Amino acid sequence: MHYTVPRELFEDLVKNVGKESAEKFVNAIERFLEVIQKESQKEISEKKETLKAELY
Repeated sequence: MHYTVPRELFEDLVKNVGKESAEKFVNAIERFLEVIQKESQKEISEKKETLKAELY
């Protein structure tokens, strides 16, 4: 799943820091959220495997 920053937030950032800086900041946030999601999925999978092993 790909995360995107709400348009209103992006527009506020553009007003405050300029378009180029806002784009860099938003891209960094979106990449960060993707990393968190991948790590969460990895942990969930590991916990599932651990529970399966404990049950059998």
